[in-house]
Amino acid sequence: MVRRYDILVIGGGAAGFTAAITAKILYRDSKVLMVTKTDKSPIVCALPYAIAGNRPLDDYLMPYSYASSLGVEILVDEVVDIDTEERVARTRGGEEIRFDNLVIATGSRPEAYMAEGVDLKGVYVLGKEYREVAELREAVNRDGVRVVLVGSGLTTAELADALSGIPGLTDHVKRYVTIVSRRKYILSRYFDEEFAELAERELEAKGVTIYSNTRVKRIHGHGRVEEVELDNGEVVKADVVVIVPTWVPNTELASRAGLEIRGRGIVVNDYMRTSKPYIYAAGDCVEKRDFLTSDQRDIKLATLACEEARRAISAIKGVTLSAGRMGRIPVTVTRVGGVVMGAAGYIESHALNEGISYIVGKARAVNRHPAWLPGGCEIQVKLLFLEDGRLIGGQAAGRCNEVAEIVNSIALAIQGSLRVEDLIIGLQHGSHPLLTYSPVMHPLINAAVEAYLKMKN
Repeated sequence: MVRRYDILVIGGGAAGFTAAITAKILYRDSKVLMVTKTDKSPIVCALPYAIAGNRPLDDYLMPYSYASSLGVEILVDEVVDIDTEERVARTRGGEEIRFDNLVIATGSRPEAYMAEGVDLKGVYVLGKEYREVAELREAVNRDGVRVVLVGSGLTTAELADALSGIPGLTDHVKRYVTIVSRRKYILSRYFDEEFAELAERELEAKGVTIYSNTRVKRIHGHGRVEEVELDNGEVVKADVVVIVPTWVPNTELASRAGLEIRGRGIVVNDYMRTSKPYIYAAGDCVEKRDFLTSDQRDIKLATLACEEARRAISAIKGVTLSAGRMGRIPVTVTRVGGVVMGAAGYIESHALNEGISYIVGKARAVNRHPAWLPGGCEIQVKLLFLEDGRLIGGQAAGRCNEVAEIVNSIALAIQGSLRVEDLIIGLQHGSHPLLTYSPVMHPLINAAVEAYLKMKN
C-alpha cells in the first residue's frame, strides 16, 4: 500500500524533529510523516553528559513521544530513493510514500579519520547513534580509565569537562583525561585567544592534560589500544581513545535525487527551497551563507537547524521572512568547568582571515548592583564593529549562566544590524539590583562606548 502525506520529513534530528512538530502545530489538518532510522535518537548537544553521566542513556533522547502526541506519524526506516517527478520516496523496508512537500533533514556524517591503529578495540569515533553512544558510555564508565580525546572543538572540551567530573552529574567514577589538539588552543575556532585560554585553564585545573599543536602519529596495542604516539615524540597511555570527528553534510540521498549540491551542502534559497520547488532542506545537510559576506560558511549548530526547519515549514504554506535577514549568524554557548562562555558572529581571527577591518570594544561588569549582593558574577564582554559602526561579533565569559543570554542579546543586535550608537543610546533594558548589572555599568553599553571612542580618535 502506498502512503500519502501533505508533508514528508526525512530525518529525526534537530531539523527533522522541529520540521515535523512545527508542521502539526501550525497546520493541524496536515498529514505529516517523519521517517527516522531509529526510535532512540540521543540529543546530540547533550552527548558529553550522556556518555559520562550517571543517569540512564534513555534520559538523553529526542522526545519523539511529543511529536506523536501532536499527531505526527513516525516511521522507523530509511529513505533510500526519491522520485522527484512522481513525488514518491522509497524506503529500505519497502515502503512507498507519496508527498505533496518534502523536507530533507539528513544531517551530517563523520569524516574519515586516518591514523594507524584506529581499528584497535577501545578506539571510538564519536557518533550520534544510540548504539555508538551506549558502547562508548560503557567503555568510559569505570574507575581509573585513561581516556585520550582527539579533537579541538566544543564537543571535545565539553566531553573532557564531563569525563573529569561534574558534581552530581558525571563524578561517580574517577577518570584520567588527555586532549590531543592540532590547534594552538582548543576552542580557537569559536573564540579568540583570551577566551579560549579560560576553557583550557578550567580543564587543566580539573586534571586534564592538553597537548596543543599536536597530532596523533599512530595508536599502539595488541588487539586493544594501549598507548597513543604523538608527532612530538611523546607517548600517552590509554585504555580508551575517542576521536571527535569533523562532520560533513550528509547529501548522498539528495544527490541521488538530482538536487543541486555545492561543496558544503544542498543548495537552498532564502526560504530553504531546493532546486525542486516542492522539496525543502534544513540543518547540517544544507549550505550556509555568511550574514556579512554571503560566502559559504561551515556552521553546524542545532539552533540554526531548528530555525531553518521552521522557515521551511512556513514557506511551504506561503509564509516568508524578510530576505534581508537570511544570512547565518553562528551563535555558540558552552560551559567548561565553572566558566560559561559564548560567541556570536565574527571573532577577531575570522575577521582577519576575511580581510575585514574592525574595531574592538571591551568591558567588564558584575551582574548585581552593588556588586557584593548574592549571586554576583563578573562578566567580560568583547565586541567587534566595522569601521562604519555596524556590530558584527561579540564574545562573553563569566562564572554564571547569565553569560548565555548576553551572547543571545549580541546575536539579536547583529541580526538587527545595530550600530555602535544604537547600543550606546538606544539599548532599552530592564534592571534590578538582585538580578542585573547597574544601568550605568552594562557591559554591552560600556564595550560599545570604548569602541566608539576608538572610532572617533
